[in-house]
Amino acid sequence: MKILDKPGFDKNFLIAEISEIQIFSYLSPEEKEEILDKADIVTYDENEKIIGKDEIDPYLYAITQGSVVVRKRGGDGNVVTSSIGRGDIFGEAAIFVKMKRTADVVAGKDIQLFRFERTDILRFLKKYPESGIRLLMIMVYGLIKKLKDAHTDISFDTNKAEVKKDEIDTFLKE
Repeated sequence: MKILDKPGFDKNFLIAEISEIQIFSYLSPEEKEEILDKADIVTYDENEKIIGKDEIDPYLYAITQGSVVVRKRGGDGNVVTSSIGRGDIFGEAAIFVKMKRTADVVAGKDIQLFRFERTDILRFLKKYPESGIRLLMIMVYGLIKKLKDAHTDISFDTNKAEVKKDEIDTFLKE
């Protein structure tokens, strides 16, 4: 992984790049600048692991160039579950909970990402509640779509949700 120097990029170019990412496309120019101030611009070598299964990683990633492969290990080795590219996000569950990742995410060719730390996203949500609600709604919609696409039927799950009050309290304090 390599973190790139933001001053080496034109501000208007970065705003155009973040505007191509759906969850940020609804933000005002001022809000885009603010969220960009908190972002790292990172690159990875092809096949380099970005997120490892069972790791706890506090980042949301947005793809500005290239693609990534999401791999979930099965009994027979690695199984590719999806490939996502420019304009897509991944790791959004880390914004909601500090828990182990459920899959490996590996860099494709020529990958470049915006990387946002959980605490910075939470501060942004508090500062801009109206835009924050929109951002969260798009994230939740994306997570629901990923569950549906993975053929995960949560509506008939007979197990009680394992969300503890102290986890919610910690999330709300941040």
